[in-house]
Amino acid sequence: MRLDSSAFSLAPWDSTLPPPESKRRRRRGRSGPKYSVSRHAVTRRREAGPLRPWRSRVKIAVVRPHIARRAAAAALLAWGLVTPGCRHAGQRPNLLLIVIDTLRADHLGCYGYRLDTSPAIDRFAEGAVLFEQAVAQAPWTRPSMATLMTGLYPATHGVTCKDFDVPKAECDVLPPSVTTLAEALKQAGYETAGIVANIQIDGLFGFGQGFDEYRSVFDELIAADPDWRAKWHEFKWVNETTREVTEEALAWLERRRGENPFFLYLHYLDPHAPYRPPAPYDAMFKAHAYPCRYPAICAELPLYDGEIRYVDEHVGRLLDFMRRRGLAEKTVVVVTSDHGEAFGEHGARDRRHGLSLYENQLRVPLLIRAPGTGRPGTRVAAPVRLVDLAPTLLDVLGVAVPSGVQGLSLVPLLRGEAVEVPGTLVGWGYVPLIGFRNPPWKFIRNQRSGLEELYNLETDPGETYNLASALPQVAMALAATLDRSLSSAVAAARRYPHERGAVELSPAQREGLRALGYAN
Repeated sequence: MRLDSSAFSLAPWDSTLPPPESKRRRRRGRSGPKYSVSRHAVTRRREAGPLRPWRSRVKIAVVRPHIARRAAAAALLAWGLVTPGCRHAGQRPNLLLIVIDTLRADHLGCYGYRLDTSPAIDRFAEGAVLFEQAVAQAPWTRPSMATLMTGLYPATHGVTCKDFDVPKAECDVLPPSVTTLAEALKQAGYETAGIVANIQIDGLFGFGQGFDEYRSVFDELIAADPDWRAKWHEFKWVNETTREVTEEALAWLERRRGENPFFLYLHYLDPHAPYRPPAPYDAMFKAHAYPCRYPAICAELPLYDGEIRYVDEHVGRLLDFMRRRGLAEKTVVVVTSDHGEAFGEHGARDRRHGLSLYENQLRVPLLIRAPGTGRPGTRVAAPVRLVDLAPTLLDVLGVAVPSGVQGLSLVPLLRGEAVEVPGTLVGWGYVPLIGFRNPPWKFIRNQRSGLEELYNLETDPGETYNLASALPQVAMALAATLDRSLSSAVAAARRYPHERGAVELSPAQREGLRALGYAN
């Protein structure tokens, strides 16, 4: 793993360099909580009592490069993923990245959900490392996926526009100057392919960078069906995209004959609204009672769960195929999401996504299975971020991490080491909210009105009690950290100029955005 100075941009002393020696000595003397990993749970060292995942006053930590390099090398050797002196791509494992749009972590069985929405993913979790506290940096698809694919904050990669009717190259399109996960792997000899169902990450917006093939199921369905407009208004294509992603992925895996490893990225649209699962999934959960205050929203919950069960079946098909073809032990597999979904937890307007920075829209599942880890079923309670995923996967695969990446490798956590964990910027939704999440605290500021919110996620996981007035010193400290971190991320954007021309949406693409609720 390689970390350069920009990896330290979120240090509380607001420096792009490692902390001075005096601060390092002081930090070593503190007795802050650390996390260690066991087969079934994460426990805190030197602390008694039952595990409480939010019992933490975690400080922003810096992983020093020489320690990170040694840890990464040891991890790769221990897992058998990369042999000593490995130089060519043929000796590296494959990578399958499955992103399930709009999937809340707490609606999966492996995350404690009471309904049987995810039997295939739950089985996968038994052999994977499950991160209990993974968060997206933005509450909607385009900025969140740009962060996942680059290891950069939205303020740095710049994909933050919200005016969907008038796309702008400077804030709608991923700049070609950034290095994506696919580009880094392609340069390392990987065969790369992406099959996506959400128009928000169409190749038109720069997300095809680094892929040998980048296929938009949406565009292909339009080209094949002259009656696309009527089908969009009836939402008939929502479920067709799930089936198409799976079928195209299986066909791609069947026909590839190359000796080089592959990176296959799949992005399912379900369970994104509108919630229209096909039979029998449309009635699978209707008999269950849901704790919900608003009848219209309550009626959507069994349909949302039905869509999760539907896409779970397709994930199971893929994983079964990988196992039958002998690919499972040669492939690193990741299951995650780009953001969550709100169902009225904070009032009738707290619906869908993009409109707040509450946990229901930021908490996502993150499961990573790397062959040879020897730790099936491990659960990690330490909070992690989607901005960490690209550097983690490159680290696992033995590929150099691009300079300037702001995320950190999670390899130490995958190995079961006790580490301190960093806080994260969150924001860039449809409303002018920006925040800093550093458990147990989350601080949110409305950039337009100046309204501030402060929540203790340990004692108030539902974020119902705003403590900004009761704890002004905590709010002020987090506000200062937020401002410094945001300034650092904005300053880093100068490294990535936007050079693309204007984006022109076709009538069908514009209609698709409207059908999904993204345009007027």
